[in-house]
Amino acid sequence: MRRFAIVGGLLAVVADGVYIWVLQQQGAGDGTLRAPFVIAFIAACAVTAVLGAVVPLRGPRLLLLSFSAVGLLVIGFLGIFSIGLLLLVAAVPIAVTVGRSLVLPLPKLLPALAGGALALLVLVAGTWATELPVTCPAGGPSAGSGSGLFTGDYHWTCANGRLTVSTGSCHTFSGSVDPSGHSSSTCT
Repeated sequence: MRRFAIVGGLLAVVADGVYIWVLQQQGAGDGTLRAPFVIAFIAACAVTAVLGAVVPLRGPRLLLLSFSAVGLLVIGFLGIFSIGLLLLVAAVPIAVTVGRSLVLPLPKLLPALAGGALALLVLVAGTWATELPVTCPAGGPSAGSGSGLFTGDYHWTCANGRLTVSTGSCHTFSGSVDPSGHSSSTCT
């Protein structure tokens, strides 16, 4: 059964590679750290699956495998219109390994629950920490708006590489560059 977890971990590595390729095909990012977080989280799920397959102690093995299975299932569901299906396929053999490793007595269930809860905690914290833009182009005016799961609606403006993020939506953007090359932008 542990070989299933290794297969799931390798499938997660493949899915991570596909995600990186898709991002490269799309070009410029959105200024947030969301894509790097997702890449790192999928890689962490792959590593924990492989480590969980080789750890001999049942408690740590269940913690690692359930972290990987729950993490891949949740992020696979959230990314179903992108690479989610690949992530769900990677999660299945890991989840099967977790299920087969769960045997009585009931206290052995606690590491599996802890691993799943830890995966959810990392996903929520990472999603919250990567919602808002952190970078903008070095030159020229630009602006945009978005909506975060935790932050709600926000808008951002960039002028001369300086990012300003505010609450609320942006309906009208105006930007200009003066004769000396300094740009300004507003969003209302």
